[in-house]
Amino acid sequence: MRRAAGETAVTGLLDWLAYDGEDRGWTIADEGQWRRVGYPRLSERVRRVAAACIDAGVRPGAVVSIVESAPERFMTNFFGVLAAGATPNPLAPPLPLQNESAYRQQLSALLAAAAPSAIIVAEELTAVVHPVLESLGGVTIVGTSNETPAVTELPGCEPDRIGLLQFTSGSSGSPKAVRVSVANLEANCAAIDRWLEFRPTDRIATWLPPYHDMGLIGCIITPTILNLDIQAMTPIDFIRDPLSWLSCFGRDGATITATPNFALAYLLRKMTDEALAGMDFDPWRVMIVGAERIDPAILRGFAERLAPYGFDSRTPCPAYGLAEGTLAVSGLRPSEPVQAAAVTPDTGAVDGPFDLMSAPLEDGRRWLVGCGAPLDGVTVRTASTDEYAGAPGELIVGGPSVAREYQTAEGTRDLSRAEDGALATGDAGLLVGGQLYPIGRVGDAVKVRGRTVYAEDIEAAVVEAFGVPANRVVALAGNAFGAARVAVLVEDKPVEAVRLRQVLAGQLGAETSLRLFIGDRGLIARTTSGKPRRRVMWNQLLQGEFDALERS
Repeated sequence: MRRAAGETAVTGLLDWLAYDGEDRGWTIADEGQWRRVGYPRLSERVRRVAAACIDAGVRPGAVVSIVESAPERFMTNFFGVLAAGATPNPLAPPLPLQNESAYRQQLSALLAAAAPSAIIVAEELTAVVHPVLESLGGVTIVGTSNETPAVTELPGCEPDRIGLLQFTSGSSGSPKAVRVSVANLEANCAAIDRWLEFRPTDRIATWLPPYHDMGLIGCIITPTILNLDIQAMTPIDFIRDPLSWLSCFGRDGATITATPNFALAYLLRKMTDEALAGMDFDPWRVMIVGAERIDPAILRGFAERLAPYGFDSRTPCPAYGLAEGTLAVSGLRPSEPVQAAAVTPDTGAVDGPFDLMSAPLEDGRRWLVGCGAPLDGVTVRTASTDEYAGAPGELIVGGPSVAREYQTAEGTRDLSRAEDGALATGDAGLLVGGQLYPIGRVGDAVKVRGRTVYAEDIEAAVVEAFGVPANRVVALAGNAFGAARVAVLVEDKPVEAVRLRQVLAGQLGAETSLRLFIGDRGLIARTTSGKPRRRVMWNQLLQGEFDALERS
């Protein structure tokens, strides 16, 4: 059933707790099997968590941190904290094989910034987290149990209350959390609903981490408050068996998902005709692609690979968003063709848009994927300092989803604002044909002959020229010691420095310092969401920490 333009089914964040139908709920991957839990049972568990928070002394408005990776438990803990009138603060659990000491140091910094009065910790992570809590002091551990009576009268959440304390993806060194109000959350969920035109028959399939905005708001909060069916697995489940996630669509009939670009590249390497046999992707109507710059060749290759099995090239819905905007800022509407634009490396001239499926991607230009028009109620403009017409600029975003403040260990501070009060995102992009084309971070770039060259442009050139997997190369770009400087870090792949200089000559010219470093996996520092920690590595570069790995 299609709704009228501008109509949304999103109401309050907790209204779904009253849903008493067993026909919809969550289906969770559990040791190789799928286990279903209906919304009434989930609602009861949420009320038990709320009661446990209240019994532990959590007061309305207090921050409660959550360290949990299991999707079902995370969901009931998150909404339980909200139902208790408190502010949930999702924190990443330790990564597989992550050094416990390093994780505890990271967790300590995050908790110092969040300043929670209480914390909910997965039982299997208690031994790792407890020493941090003991060193900080003053943080109550909320114990949840099936024996806890479910609370019936809920404090609820007022629109001006902080409904989510959300750490930005780069929060590992100097953490800052976005103070997202209930009103921000409800506005963004409603905008996502209007964008994707959710239907009662939709089923969401997700493997994304629940503690980051894309997985949390896009794949948990929005579909839950709409009482949609959700099929959930963990990131580890996906890495171990990515085809089981694909079968959610090809065999189980899931219709909507969200994924970063690197997961599509991973799937392309793992898919075989034998594994795809019998799958039918015709019901799959939305695949949101975002969280990082999208490789047009990978997106097109994915669509072409699954086309014989019913996948529609209009299923991908590229999108742009950021934590400071709650989540979604722009997105291609369902059933619209994906667009691409070309940038000439040595002049910066922009050409397009083109239909991605027929664009000449191998013509030597840099290709960008269109991430749709701004969502309803969202405004986007660019502010450029480059010297040529049509140049990319910093994206300036406004609307009811935009938060007001960061929270840090030093206290709260306003988000960066443009002259008109809108959010200065720190991201660069283009507006072409009414669509937004994200490029990269403003601070991760160098000026060459009056134009800006972004780190992501350099990485794309290296991937294309040397066949390096996109997640194994990072470019660091900036100005230091009076000159424009670029460093390229590559994991597990031999790259010739002389050839690299030839490949990048058109972009960087002779005046830019260029260095190449090659090392084993682990050379590239990453955030908990897998993004490169460019500023951390830039500082390491300036301090000479990579010098032993340099190739000349």
